[in-house]
Amino acid sequence: MGRPPGDRAAPNTFAAEAIAEGVINTEAAMKILERIFIVVLALIADSRVGPAACAANPCGYDLTSPDAIYTLPAALREISALTYVDPVTLVCVEDEHGVLYTYNPATNLITAQKTFGADGDYEGIARVAQTIYVLRSDGRLIEIADYSSAVPQVKFYNTGYPQRITKGSAMTGRVTGY
Repeated sequence: MGRPPGDRAAPNTFAAEAIAEGVINTEAAMKILERIFIVVLALIADSRVGPAACAANPCGYDLTSPDAIYTLPAALREISALTYVDPVTLVCVEDEHGVLYTYNPATNLITAQKTFGADGDYEGIARVAQTIYVLRSDGRLIEIADYSSAVPQVKFYNTGYPQRITKGSAMTGRVTGY
C-alpha cells in the first residue's frame, strides 16, 4: 500500500485503501466483515470482562471450594454449553442433537425443551435479549429468535470457519486454532 512506514491510519481507512488499490473487492470485504461480526457477536454477546465480571463473580474465586454442586437431570448429561437467561434460569444446548433445554438449577427441573435443528456437534451458546445463538463445530451459526415462543424463528449462517477454529470458542471467549 502507499503508506510510509510507521503511519497508522484508522482501520476503515486502511480497508478503503485496500479496496481502492484492488487488493480486495467491496463484496469480498463485506463478506469477511459479516463473518467476523457474526462470530464475535456469538462469542461475546453475553460475556462480561474486567471490573464488571469481578463485580458479578468475585475475582479469585476458589474453584476447589464451590458455593454449590448440582447433579443435573439425565437429559442434561450431554450438554456442551449453557447461558443464563435470567438470574435463576439457564438455557443449555445438547451436544449432539439440535435441542435447547431451559433449566432451573434451584428446582433441578427442565422447564422447557425445544428442537431447533438436526443432529450435529454443537459447541457454544450465547444470548442477546430473546435471541439465542448456537455455534456448531463446523462453523455454522444458528440464530434462534424469540427462543421461548411456541414457534421460534430459526436462521442458519455459514461462517466459513473450520472446526479447528470453533472448538472451545465459547469456553475461552476467543477464536482459537491459528
